[in-house]
Amino acid sequence: MKNVGKLCTVLLGLMMVFSGCAQSETDDTEKNPSAESVLSETASEETVEAGKEILAQDPQEEIVFTFDYNPGDYVKLDEDYRSIVFSEEDLEVSDEQIQNQIDSLLTEYASLEKVTDRGALEGDTLKIDFTGTMDGQTIYDEKDFQLELGSSAIVPGFDEQLEGALAGDQITMDLEYPEDYGDESLNGKSIHFDVNVQEVDMSVVPDYTDDFVKQYTGYDTTKEYEEATRKMLENSAASDAAALWLDEHSTMEKCPDSLKKKCEQNMLDYFQMIAQYNGMDMAELLQTMDYDSEEDFLADEDNISTIEANARNILAYEYVASQENLKSTVGDYVAYLETYAQEQGYKDASELLDYYSEEEMREIYMEQLVADCILAYAKVR
Repeated sequence: MKNVGKLCTVLLGLMMVFSGCAQSETDDTEKNPSAESVLSETASEETVEAGKEILAQDPQEEIVFTFDYNPGDYVKLDEDYRSIVFSEEDLEVSDEQIQNQIDSLLTEYASLEKVTDRGALEGDTLKIDFTGTMDGQTIYDEKDFQLELGSSAIVPGFDEQLEGALAGDQITMDLEYPEDYGDESLNGKSIHFDVNVQEVDMSVVPDYTDDFVKQYTGYDTTKEYEEATRKMLENSAASDAAALWLDEHSTMEKCPDSLKKKCEQNMLDYFQMIAQYNGMDMAELLQTMDYDSEEDFLADEDNISTIEANARNILAYEYVASQENLKSTVGDYVAYLETYAQEQGYKDASELLDYYSEEEMREIYMEQLVADCILAYAKVR
């Protein structure tokens, strides 16, 4: 197993990018790619537009899910998917879950308001300049850094030292990396920080009203939004239950070469995206994890296990799809794309396909149809 200490920091940084970038209120078409998507940022405009051709096709045209191999030759299920029994708890959606979705939506569109009458609290956003020195060398030199207090992964204890800070404060701190930080060059090392607090802001969430819902979700009322949210969560719970069942009851006897290459490429594409978001090329990112090349990366036992698990998951869905001879129409598929786009915060299916390839979305759609099929057969007790 390779050194992944620095990678963990990179991944944390990437998640901060995704979670911290809400749509602008002045330009609600501006999006950031989802962490789930592996559509390359460098894809040409022609490639992206070609992937949208499905939107202009005859709605009555048939979509058939076919594969260049027989999934049943590669994966086995130890029980019949037509006789699953789920408990009501597996599929239940609580009012608390609905409220969590509402709170998340309000937080996404929260504004920042300067704090002048108290010190910084967890959840506040601080605008800071800071330097970090270790063994006489500067390893951090940040200006106008936006820090949500309590969420950073700079060094353990960094955020705590800033609690109670006021705008204009100059704070020094001496901290230590844990012995098991995961990076031999940092494990157990001491680091000195000089921090200038420029600004302390608190998050102010908007009021949850029909007008707010209409402006930011496409629904006309809070009631409509909550009904749609409950339906989305119910679909998600059903999909999760089906996915868990397939994961627990499937065994891959071998992997088709084409699927193995696809899963390997998906993993490489994902890490390429991580590299791009952190200002690196792929070789630099692999070097931080002590890999000499992409081949070395793909040969790592842990990565092989991840690739095989992904392939087994895909095969299980494909097996059910092939057994059921699943089909759809372009109209139903495009309707799914529109719904999925709205649920994920995109304006419409066309914008969704700016960030996800049509191949990706067709696979997600197939998995949803398989989940629906499994639930249709299942008994709920």
